[in-house]
Amino acid sequence: MTRPQSHPSGSGPKTLAALRRRVFELASTEDRPEPVFDLLCRYVEERFPEARCTATMVSAADHSLRLIAAPSLPAPLREALATVHPDSTVGLSPISAATGEAAITRNVVNDPRWRQHREQVLAAGIHAACSYAILGARLDPERGRHSLPPRVLGTIDAYLDAPGEPSVALVDLLQTVTILASAALQSLESKDRIRRQRSFDQLTGLPNRRLFGVELERALEEADPRRDRLALLLLDLDHFKNLNDTVGYATGDALLRAAADRLAELRRPGELVARLGDDDFAVLMSDARNGEGIEARARQILQTMRMPYDFSGQALAVTSSAGVSLYPWDGRDAATILRSAEKALGAAKRRGRNCLQQYAATLGTADFDTLQLKTSLQMALTEGELEIEYQPIIESGTGRIHAVEALSVWQHPTRGRLPAARFIPLAEETGLIRQIGEQVLAAGCTQASAWQRLGDRPVQISLNVSANQFQDPDFVDLVRDALERSGLPGESLILEITERTATTDAGQAAIILRRLADMGVRIALDDFGTGYSSMGQLKRLAIHWLKIDRSFVRGLPHDQDNRAITRAILAMAEALRLTVVAEGIETPDEASFLTGAGCELLQGYLYSRAVRADNISELVATGEPLAPQGP
Repeated sequence: MTRPQSHPSGSGPKTLAALRRRVFELASTEDRPEPVFDLLCRYVEERFPEARCTATMVSAADHSLRLIAAPSLPAPLREALATVHPDSTVGLSPISAATGEAAITRNVVNDPRWRQHREQVLAAGIHAACSYAILGARLDPERGRHSLPPRVLGTIDAYLDAPGEPSVALVDLLQTVTILASAALQSLESKDRIRRQRSFDQLTGLPNRRLFGVELERALEEADPRRDRLALLLLDLDHFKNLNDTVGYATGDALLRAAADRLAELRRPGELVARLGDDDFAVLMSDARNGEGIEARARQILQTMRMPYDFSGQALAVTSSAGVSLYPWDGRDAATILRSAEKALGAAKRRGRNCLQQYAATLGTADFDTLQLKTSLQMALTEGELEIEYQPIIESGTGRIHAVEALSVWQHPTRGRLPAARFIPLAEETGLIRQIGEQVLAAGCTQASAWQRLGDRPVQISLNVSANQFQDPDFVDLVRDALERSGLPGESLILEITERTATTDAGQAAIILRRLADMGVRIALDDFGTGYSSMGQLKRLAIHWLKIDRSFVRGLPHDQDNRAITRAILAMAEALRLTVVAEGIETPDEASFLTGAGCELLQGYLYSRAVRADNISELVATGEPLAPQGP
């Protein structure tokens, strides 16, 4: 039987060196393995006319052997051998793939492995065959690339015109070809892996921000604003960082994978689901003609996402916030419609999270207002517009001032007095928080030192420390310098940190707190009860004060839950010999309950709002108790 020439024009590589160069050229320029394997098979056939060379490749999906090159094999036989299951007893390639070793048929007539296709094989003039596995390195991240047994990537097979063993020269060439094939396949795999790393999230397998941006731009380019309607849903897992810090990154990653799986299962035809980063996900809906339907769809996604996740029998419930923008109303290009969805998501978070917000033009007004404040905050530092006010912390038994908390305020030239809650988050975003913190630390210590000389007993000053400040390698030295310059004893300085700051990196936090305690500085855990710290963690940290969050004070003694929580905190503090401050007290009933329950220190509008330093100086000098103020 005649067969087509491998290279009718004689344009194929003439030497092994030329073949090697051509293989690597194809591997670097092609995205598919077929051209490489076709070249290798034709090279074998040109040198050994009695052999017909084929190549198979292991499918990643089901591990079957897929025929990807067979330049001289008759069409009926190509179809019969197109896909061979790895457990099949048909032919030789499953054997060499399973064992990694050569498989040989000396005579097709009496070899049972060819029973199923014997007539077709003999009709093609084939009487013997051999198969050699293409082996590739197996990556072991712990022990090195080659420490595990090699994996089978495919096979190189030769079908011979006459019975008998393949010649030594043919075997040598086939073995050389398997090495070249292995190098080419692994090069193609690396290229594909790099493409996937660039386009897909490695943790969840979802498209990443880059690929999502490309697909969003393509969808918008193809959309007709007169006819087509698209919706972009941005979704964020609520308080994920707090949860991650508490349960650990392994569980956090498992939660992200589970959340991604849920979104993928919810995906409808024509929709694209992506992970944009951290706990941020996106869903692009390509058919959004019905606005009410889109809202219902988004709420269905949120409802499904908040269902508890099961981790080894332990249920973990996490809510989500979402923002929606619609094409063409909220933007006609990718940047605008994405920005609109981000504004809507931000509005959902400001509303308290666990909700859906659709974009409206008025949402941009607040964002512009925030942008203006950010840009003028640096000027405020330079011009001295940031000031410090002080709120007394009184002793529940005597009403006398025990300490004062320093609170930053911004005397804005056009907006008037802005409280810390309005601009401190912006300072954290812009990186100015450390500069503000240093100024407050220095000024607060100086002022407290002056108060030490006014009254008959020292008054402590309490300063809030942001996570950025606390993690600054120079923070302890800055505190020491402020104390030395002001002459304030370390025992008169209280630094307030949040539970989140104390537990994010508990080991490093313990070291910093111990260094501060060695200087006599007192540490207060602010907003206690809203985080995830445990008694065990508190015992390991140099903590001296607990400040009960105002959300647990509100409504006492009538709120049964807050009553129970407050008593539990007081009992735990007593067991650990910690001082407790209740903040946010606004009513006599709240103060009466807390005093009766054994809370030592009280703070809130019932006694005094934050006032200027000279007002505190008068109170310290006289030593008079602070009486509760009327409503």
